[in-house]
Amino acid sequence: MDLGRFMFQSITSQINGSSSFLSYLVIVLAVTSIASILSWRWWKGKETYKSLQSLPSPPQYWVLGNLPQVLAAVKQKKLFQLFFDWSQQLGPMYVIWNGRTPSVILSKPKVIEDTIINGMRDGSLIRSKEVRQAWNDMSGFYYARRNCNRVAVATPGLESRI
Repeated sequence: MDLGRFMFQSITSQINGSSSFLSYLVIVLAVTSIASILSWRWWKGKETYKSLQSLPSPPQYWVLGNLPQVLAAVKQKKLFQLFFDWSQQLGPMYVIWNGRTPSVILSKPKVIEDTIINGMRDGSLIRSKEVRQAWNDMSGFYYARRNCNRVAVATPGLESRI
């Protein structure tokens, strides 16, 4: 009985006396938790945009994607030239990555029509709620109607006849 009591007292005194052990344990648990969360978010992002991985893309930086090239082109006022050069190299449809967020670039009228217009018609292209809201904020809500060979296009509070 004395041996068990002695061992228990010895262990508790070591734990109480070595706060460095507890601080190391806390640090290891914190680092492991952060690494697990970041790994899960990376995997989830990769799975979310898996279909876009098949599209051509300009060379990217690991974490930043194509953001450094885009920012450099904006600084030099040559963003559209950069997009044109990439369309010449990669084709009329390619993806650029702003960090982990993709942006699909369409550079030919036929590709734009096939992707956006026909995609919205057949339901294969659906705008997210955020994109729809941003579009409405930029341009207003449009509707058109035919009236005796005239098309009326209206935004809230504004109506014009063509």
